[in-house]
Amino acid sequence: MKVVGTKLDDSDFERFQKFCTDEGISKSEMMRGLIRKYCDTCEEKLQTPTEIKNSTITIIRD
Repeated sequence: MKVVGTKLDDSDFERFQKFCTDEGISKSEMMRGLIRKYCDTCEEKLQTPTEIKNSTITIIRD
């Protein structure tokens, strides 16, 4: 596995952490899911990266 990281301002971090906690999923799991969905969508060429920014993410637990 590789590591991907980024810095967030305090308010974005708090919001992200709250959403992850509310969903009962770790921040790492959420990031992996978001990245996977972004890459899958780009590969399928169903949307352009610009359109993805405004998409809705649905969490599906296996």
